[in-house]
Amino acid sequence: PAKFDPISGGETIRGKQVEAGVVAVFTIHKRDDIDSTMRVMFRSNVYGIAYLNPVDGGLRYIELRCQS
Repeated sequence: PAKFDPISGGETIRGKQVEAGVVAVFTIHKRDDIDSTMRVMFRSNVYGIAYLNPVDGGLRYIELRCQS
């Protein structure tokens, strides 16, 4: 399962400024076969992966910072 967090340009996440264009963050279990050329489909919406962010060193989870 994944955690979905919709965000807007003015919000902050964990004290960091949200990057322009990022509209959603998906937190998933770490996988080595995911990269920023892929897309995420969630509730009939398609999101492009802007970049991957390791959570707590990236040993268990990664965040997919996505654009619509």
